[in-house]
Amino acid sequence: MAGRVDKVIKTVGLNIKKYRKMQKMSQTDLADLLNVTQTTVSQWEVGRNAPSVDTLVKICSIIKVPAMQCLFDDSLTCEEIELIEQYKRLSDDGKGKLRERINELLRLEKMDKGCKAVR
Repeated sequence: MAGRVDKVIKTVGLNIKKYRKMQKMSQTDLADLLNVTQTTVSQWEVGRNAPSVDTLVKICSIIKVPAMQCLFDDSLTCEEIELIEQYKRLSDDGKGKLRERINELLRLEKMDKGCKAVR
């Protein structure tokens, strides 16, 4: 049981760090907004300590991410998350056009792989 708790604490810390950096916020910036020290934020991010549930909710509000997302290892990179955020800002028409282009690129890559296999 302790191993699972440690894994969750580590995941929460890594996610706080990842999403804080996506907001271009320093540990000190986050600490100031939460009225804690930069060392406290650092300890959360390395998994040495965990924020309380109330503090985690505040952190998630500040770094603009749902609290549940901070609890789980979603294994998305910052670049992938940014692409998702950009997609969300598109109109329905824009989303449709993007899906068409993605499918076109996937077809081209598949054809390219087929050509390389023949060589």
